[in-house]
Amino acid sequence: YIKAGGAVSESGAIPENVKYTVTRPNGTTTQYTMAEARKVTDDLAKEIGTAKKELERYKKRQDKLTSIVKNMESTGAKLDKAIETQAEKINDMKIFIQDMEAELKLLEIEKDIAAINAAIEGKESDSDFGKLIGKFKKAQKEFYAGQADTESAAKEAEKGPSASDFMGADSGSSNGGAADDYWK
Repeated sequence: YIKAGGAVSESGAIPENVKYTVTRPNGTTTQYTMAEARKVTDDLAKEIGTAKKELERYKKRQDKLTSIVKNMESTGAKLDKAIETQAEKINDMKIFIQDMEAELKLLEIEKDIAAINAAIEGKESDSDFGKLIGKFKKAQKEFYAGQADTESAAKEAEKGPSASDFMGADSGSSNGGAADDYWK
């Protein structure tokens, strides 16, 4: 015998095929037997358990990612500082190189001056300017030798003006100028 509501009167047990009506929050209704309700509940419990595990994994990953981001930010700041320091060192090196280039140019100029002075003194010279000075001195000697020949020829012929008349009374000398050494 079954009472109203579906319970068996002798045992008080509810038969397996009795349907229960469940109203959802959205207003829809569903009917389940006890076995179906247990299965749905078990499935939902498994899903909730899986979701909790995923949430725990997510939180652990989030902590790891936060740690990684902090490390990367720290490393990035260190790299930025290292790059800035290296850039300063590179600029210092550029200045040193420019100083060295200037010193090399000065040394070369000093070498050229020494070669020019040697050429002025009549010594052999490796510099182009020194060689030109040597050629000029040779041409100057030849000129003075030719001038002397011309003057002596003019005196012999006793005609026409002498070379000193063309060149002025002070030809071949100067009044203490910087070029005195060149003309002697």
